[in-house]
Amino acid sequence: MKNLKKTASVFFGGLLVGIIVISNHPTYLFLIAISIFIVLYTIVK
Repeated sequence: MKNLKKTASVFFGGLLVGIIVISNHPTYLFLIAISIFIVLYTIVK
């Protein structure tokens, strides 16, 4: 459970950075979508 909290904080931190990056470079949206998919896949697995 401790590991899940760490993963969540990293995920939300990355998401926040991602939002800032997207607002500057919309072309990165696709890369961030892939990154979120990989993170979710890792958590489920």
